[in-house]
Amino acid sequence: MSFNSTIDVADLIKFALALAGALWFIYKLSGRLDLVTNEMKSLKDIVAAQSQQLGEFAKALIEIARQDERLDALDRRVDDLRKGRGWVQPDVDGEYMKSGKVR
Repeated sequence: MSFNSTIDVADLIKFALALAGALWFIYKLSGRLDLVTNEMKSLKDIVAAQSQQLGEFAKALIEIARQDERLDALDRRVDDLRKGRGWVQPDVDGEYMKSGKVR
């Protein structure tokens, strides 16, 4: 097996075509990388907005839970009043003062 050290015009054409193909591939790949980079930026913005909305939703959910606790406490107070426990007595028939019955 022998090594041919001469360079033909055909070899230069092959080298130029291979180099042109490699450069074209890199150019197309960089365009796709820019596209992927822009997609990632837009997704990052969307995720940030959703995270903010999730925080607001969590705050609203906490407020709803607090309102539910307040309503439960009010229901318990009303039930106690209906059963005669508390400041309302079933045998009240007039207005009262500290000294006794007014009427």
